[in-house]
Amino acid sequence: MAAAATLIDTLIAGLAQDGRTVFADWRAVILLSRAESAQSAHERRWKHAPATAIDARRVIDRLVRRGVVAPIESVTGIYRIVHPLVRAGSQTEDEVLLELHPYAALGFLSALAFHGMSDVLPKETHLMIPRRRPEHMLPLGTTPEDWECRPMPAGRKVPTLWGRPVLWHSVAGEAFIGFDVYRNAGRAVRAACPERALIDGLRDPPSCGGLPSVLHAWRSNRDVIDSGRIVALVDGLDVGLLRQRVGYVMEACGVAHDALDGWARQSKRGGSAKLDPAAPYASRCSERWSLSLNCEMDMLT
Repeated sequence: MAAAATLIDTLIAGLAQDGRTVFADWRAVILLSRAESAQSAHERRWKHAPATAIDARRVIDRLVRRGVVAPIESVTGIYRIVHPLVRAGSQTEDEVLLELHPYAALGFLSALAFHGMSDVLPKETHLMIPRRRPEHMLPLGTTPEDWECRPMPAGRKVPTLWGRPVLWHSVAGEAFIGFDVYRNAGRAVRAACPERALIDGLRDPPSCGGLPSVLHAWRSNRDVIDSGRIVALVDGLDVGLLRQRVGYVMEACGVAHDALDGWARQSKRGGSAKLDPAAPYASRCSERWSLSLNCEMDMLT
């Protein structure tokens, strides 16, 4: 008969099965709680799983002393797995940050780079976080059952990680749309979908590598983007000026949709009605979109 498992053995097995390279103290609570539900009392040498992250740290500290895991410098409560029989690979910055703030998503230039849509290498990491967590949103790799009778972890932020700036963009709840979960090297990553990343490039070009890079991304990916999703997201964000910018760029790239004629009819002139929001107003305009074309258009043509 196999020996009953200790808390340490159970957590190591849970981490190995989970395939993570980093984990938070709150995730240790979830992994041990699952094991408690799956095992009978005689299969383990412990009665109850830790109820809180603080309780879990007592178990994790023993793993640290054994050399199985190690704390991540300057990020409290997040640990990297160093034991080769448990570790699934090297740690990545986005994995650490999404574990630190489990409701965040890669956005702006970080999302464009994640999807391979930009040639600009990000010098910082852009993360988008909801001002109020949507009810359906759960930390990656967890289920609603994991959180029954248990408070969900609060998201935490750091200004830098491993010497690299981290920019956190707060998004109103109704505007936190267009974010999906993807698999990257077997790991779950929450990120803005390609269409949301392109739209955000026209909302905030500096956070996406500059407008020339954004227009190049639109042009280069025009054959693979989902025009229907673009329209749904822009209508969901419900900003008239954004419809003008997106509509103009869609047509310039040859991306068609039935909604564009209606958008164009609603277009309004004004000092802010310009393609590049940061550049001065220019006399060259799109009459159809009532939009000042105040930037170089080479990337679109």
